Amino acid sequence: MCVSHLRKTIKDYFGEGKEFGVHIEYAISEKPLAIAGQLKTAEKFVDDTFVCMYGDQYLISVLEK
Repeated sequence: MCVSHLRKTIKDYFGEGKEFGVHIEYAISEKPLAIAGQLKTAEKFVDDTFVCMYGDQYLISVLEK
């Protein structure tokens, strides 16, 4: 999971993911980098097909419908 702003809140809630039946690793950036920059931060975790979803864009899309 790529995190930057509010990463402490996100990590405190999700932790390592055990409670949700998944394993979460964090790609942390110190400043907002937009989608392409965040993907570069996560590059070491990606080795195959993956899904990229920007959380705040998803939230806005849900609220608009």
